[in-house]
Amino acid sequence: ALSLADGPNGVGDGRSGVTQLPAGASLAATWDASLARRYGRVVGAEERGKGIMVNLGPTINIDRDPRWGRSFESYSEDPYLNGALAGAEIRGVQSQGVMTQVKHYAVYNQETYRNTQADDAIVSERAEHEIYLPAFWAAISKAGAGSVMCAYSTVNGVPACQNQYLIGETLDQRWGFAGFVSSDYGATKTTEQSAAAGLDQEMPDDGYYGPALAAAVGSGKVAVSALNQMVSRILTEMFRFNDFTDPPGASSAVATTGAHQSVATDVAEAGTVLLKNARATLPLPASGAGAVAVIGPGASAAPTDSGGG
Repeated sequence: ALSLADGPNGVGDGRSGVTQLPAGASLAATWDASLARRYGRVVGAEERGKGIMVNLGPTINIDRDPRWGRSFESYSEDPYLNGALAGAEIRGVQSQGVMTQVKHYAVYNQETYRNTQADDAIVSERAEHEIYLPAFWAAISKAGAGSVMCAYSTVNGVPACQNQYLIGETLDQRWGFAGFVSSDYGATKTTEQSAAAGLDQEMPDDGYYGPALAAAVGSGKVAVSALNQMVSRILTEMFRFNDFTDPPGASSAVATTGAHQSVATDVAEAGTVLLKNARATLPLPASGAGAVAVIGPGASAAPTDSGGG
């Protein structure tokens, strides 16, 4: 079995005994790749401590619109910054023996009509390669991400998880990606077209890659070689991360530590500083500035500390 769990901002899916990490947007606001690597090490260590082999993260989509439901867990609107932090965080996660599944590939930047043909992003190849894809390229080429999650989005009329240009031509052929591609939950739309494009794993069920895939292989509509490639890509990464010889431990373990919580504090503090009053440019005292008001949901007794997209 291959165990996967959400993890853009720490171990997700309601698991206890883990560290509440600051949102990805806060990590991006630090502009600190070394801190991103420490953040990733916490994520990887705690995923492994909870018995998880694949961390579903980080989220590195371009934050085009702050109303996007995943803005909090992604980094920023800047392709270069996203790529630099993605590389650092992924190296941190994977240093703990847990593979990353960087997401969501690609051009997934809004929730309106999510996972339907009505959410069709019309974008030029140049814009794709200058804005929406560089961070994914960095995650693969510089950090060696083990897997990629294809998105809910439809791009130029083709759903992302069966998009030959995005997966087959760009990810596999141009970039030489050796890992495997999983669908976002419920993002698989077809059997034959997805297999032809290079989708290796359907999540979270077997609507298209269970009996339907077996039937397609049996009838010759999907080549046996395509099935072999799906299997080999997944197994290769599992061998790479020693999942057969050294699987992660018990899922009931308490994975958080004081050191992990210290990293969370460092990210929160560094990501909160929006302005430094260098050389006393502003008429603000260095200490004793008076009361500070915290307004909004963050000040409530039950703040929102994570999201569901």
